[in-house]
Amino acid sequence: MNRTNENRETTSKRENASRRGKAARVAGFTLIELVLAVGLMGGAFMSLLFLRTSAISQASKYNLDRKIQRVAQEKLDEVVFGVEEATSGTIEDEPTWQWEVEVFSLATVETLYPLLECSLTLSYPADESDDGSEYILATRFFADESHPLHEYAGTGDLDSNNTTGGF
Repeated sequence: MNRTNENRETTSKRENASRRGKAARVAGFTLIELVLAVGLMGGAFMSLLFLRTSAISQASKYNLDRKIQRVAQEKLDEVVFGVEEATSGTIEDEPTWQWEVEVFSLATVETLYPLLECSLTLSYPADESDDGSEYILATRFFADESHPLHEYAGTGDLDSNNTTGGF
């Protein structure tokens, strides 16, 4: 009987050790699983980093476009309302930006009123890889004969149907 008890104890110890070994193997990760997890996390991080960089670049371009539109509109308003008397120059805050205005008389026999078209061209350096870009903004407005832009638009003779003015 002693031997039977010893056999039972030995068998019981082996089963317990076997169970502990299986439990220990199931609870941990293998090297392949860890490498895969790190690779997936690295790929996700790189994707997020790319998206962040792309978003910053797009925001920067959007801000530059908005600034160009705002500066061009301000300068065109200054010219049309007579605050700016010159027809070309540089932008005060951006010395590398050049602007030029063309004025055309659109007055015809049908309109009977002195209609002018004022077109502003804003030249600015785009970036280091580009020579530069231009933004063109135009407006039409009625102006009496005493408006300073009439001298640049030509005589605006109503009988000759003159639609090409300028300077």
